[in-house]
Formats: sequence, C-alpha cells, structure tokens
Amino acid sequence: AMVLRYANESTLGSDLIEVAAGILEQRDGVTGIPMIDMVSAIDGDICDVASKLATELKVPAPALTEAIHSRQIIGNKSERMVAANMLEGTKHDYRGDQYQLADTIIKGMHASKIVSYAQVMNMMKAASMKYKWYFNLTPIMRLWRHGFAISGQIFEHICLAYERNPHLLNLMLDEHFKDVLNEAQYDWRQTITHAIKASVPLPVMTSALVYYDTFRADPEAEGLMRAQWHWYHG
Repeated sequence: AMVLRYANESTLGSDLIEVAAGILEQRDGVTGIPMIDMVSAIDGDICDVASKLATELKVPAPALTEAIHSRQIIGNKSERMVAANMLEGTKHDYRGDQYQLADTIIKGMHASKIVSYAQVMNMMKAASMKYKWYFNLTPIMRLWRHGFAISGQIFEHICLAYERNPHLLNLMLDEHFKDVLNEAQYDWRQTITHAIKASVPLPVMTSALVYYDTFRADPEAEGLMRAQWHWYHG
C-alpha cells in the first residue's frame, strides 16, 4: 500500500492506483484479516472478451492474456494451498533503501503500463480497419482520460502522441514514450529481477518486457524459428 500511495504521486497516478492502495490498507473489523485475503475470485471479466478479440484480430496482447491466466491460477485456491506446503521458493532479503526500491518499482510499473496500452491501441487500430469503424483515437483517449474507471495521467500523453502522429505505428515509438521506455528499462529489469529472487510472480510486467524486447529485436533473430517452421511444414 505504501508503494502504491507513493506511486500515485508520480507519473503512474490514476484512480485505479489510488483504489488499489485503499484496498490493501483495509482490514476486516472483526478478525483483523486483510480484506484482500477475503475477496472471492471473479469468474470472467472484460479481459476475457478483449483477449479473444485480440486473437481474432491476430494482434498480440500478452498483457491481457497473462492477466487472465493469473486470475485463473489465483482462483484455484484449494490446489494453491496444497502447493504452498509442498513447493519451495527462494527468499530475497533486500537491504537497500525502501524508497529507492519504490522508485525502481514505479519505473518498472510505468514501462509495463505503456507497453500494455500499446497493445490495446494496436487492437483498436486493427478492429477499426477490420470493421471499417475508422476510429480517431485522440477523442477516444480524451473520453477515457476524464470518464474511465482507470483514468490517469498516461491518457493525456497518449492523446498527445496521436495528435503528433495520427498514423503512429506503435505507441512505444512515440517520442515521449520512446524516451520513457529507454530511460526506465534498467529499473524495469531490476524490478523483475528482485521479484524473481523473492519468488514474487509478476506475469504481466514480465510479459510486457518480453513483448518490448521481442518488438525491438533484430528481425534476423527470427530466422531460426522461420527455418524450423518451413522444415516441418514443407
């Protein structure tokens, strides 16, 4: 909760971050158990629909997919309780400054958020072309900026990105977001490294980094995969 409160004062600031911090701070008035441990699993949400749409549009959206898979794993509480007593993880005793670590995490979260929205924007562009909707993304982003449940500062920068270039190939290639990602990538990787050492799963953040690295990788690196595909398929 402390990290989220701190993050909400940064470029990550949004209604969702504020709500999440509030949830983590709440405890049951009778048992004292954190409310987050008492919330039941949710069956199905908008991420399911969006993930299916991404598949239909042939637009990679691993952030959505990982969010769904994580929710499904978390929802299987009986098996997880058994696994918790049988499978071991590693411990990571961080001895550095907690606010420095918070800054590192915030940069990692911000980078992951940019990549996630880049995937959403790609889906919207693909849907616009397929269904002949011919979206103008800027006013849609302004609507989200002021009336969406997860409204936040990032939407203003997305609006400006598409005002600068309505035909932007990918949100990550906008001048502002490009600079943010280039500057944040070390902290982004460090956040995931700290999490792995502490056995803390960060599937969406990790998948966002894989998406980023795959997107920017030299196209020649795909040669072996293509050659293998042709070998087996003729």
